Amino acid sequence: MKQSEDKKTMELPQLPAPRKRGRPSTGKARTPSQRKAEQRAKASEIIWGGLDEEKRLKEIPESILIGLLSEKRHQANVIGQMIWEEIGRRNGYM
Repeated sequence: MKQSEDKKTMELPQLPAPRKRGRPSTGKARTPSQRKAEQRAKASEIIWGGLDEEKRLKEIPESILIGLLSEKRHQANVIGQMIWEEIGRRNGYM
């Protein structure tokens, strides 16, 4: 912008606003609780999804299998036995 009395200076063209620093926003931000709920839903789908027990157990990470064994409901039932067998298969005990 120039003074109104200045007749010799040219007006500067309008420059675009400078870009902000950092990663651009996508508009799809989620809260940590939303991300954790999605993670739990995905883990539940892997565990209880449409596959039969044999195939399903092969896809579950070992840490989740061990976590399932710590639950009382799986300690003395058929699923608990299958979990133990799968852990044994992965570690070369069977």
